Amino acid sequence: MIALNLLPPNQKTQLKKTRLYMALENLAAIILITTIAAGILLLISKMVLQNNFYNSIVSSQIFLNKNRSLTLSIQGVNSKLKTLKNIQADFTKLSDSLIEFSKLVPQDIQLHLLYIDKVNSTINIEGNAQTREGLLGFQENLEDSSLFSKVEYPLSNLLEKQDIKFKFTAQLK
Repeated sequence: MIALNLLPPNQKTQLKKTRLYMALENLAAIILITTIAAGILLLISKMVLQNNFYNSIVSSQIFLNKNRSLTLSIQGVNSKLKTLKNIQADFTKLSDSLIEFSKLVPQDIQLHLLYIDKVNSTINIEGNAQTREGLLGFQENLEDSSLFSKVEYPLSNLLEKQDIKFKFTAQLK
């Protein structure tokens, strides 16, 4: 079968241009529809991502609020542990020394003050002695003791014969 084209040449070119424009128009429509579809998909994915982001923020806030009391409790325990560590670092065991010191004190001596200065390594002792002999014995015990060095006392300790108020200051060894 033979195809005959009986159209004049100017209509043929007109027809070719029309077909070309229609093809371009169809191509533009397809590109436009594809772009619109891609835009809609991007918009939907943006909304889904924003929703997921919001949900994760809300869930993390809920998690933080639930664990806030636990976190505060842990911080409180840590603070107490630090305080205890500082207390233990400053602790000096005095019980053995106090037992040994108590053996130095004669029966007729009453102590009113026993002040231990850890910074200066000194001890201040104040009290009453019933007799001068008891006070001299206590003084000798302090001077001979392995706990103290450089025992000092005012001369007023020795002026009275009975019911003597005394003071001693000594360096700790």
